[in-house]
Amino acid sequence: MDNKKDFLLLKSFKKFLNEKNILLSAFGIVIGNLISNIIKKLVDEVIVPLSKGNIKKLKENFSLSEYFSIIVSFLLTTYLLFRIINGIEKNSKK
Repeated sequence: MDNKKDFLLLKSFKKFLNEKNILLSAFGIVIGNLISNIIKKLVDEVIVPLSKGNIKKLKENFSLSEYFSIIVSFLLTTYLLFRIINGIEKNSKK
């Protein structure tokens, strides 16, 4: 009896997620957070020192490897989210 209740609960939860697009909203929040990290890094380490005329501090703080790491993290996360969304769409069509 518990298995039937669990199945019905899971089925209704899946229907809720599909109808309300909550999953897509959550993915949007994750992607927005990743973009925010890229912009914050750019502003803190490039734009602010340039606006203050402090090029020496810009050269000291600028690390290309950190930007590369943030961008790779962004690309991997968005690719995985894309794959998850495609998998959900394929399963919901069945």
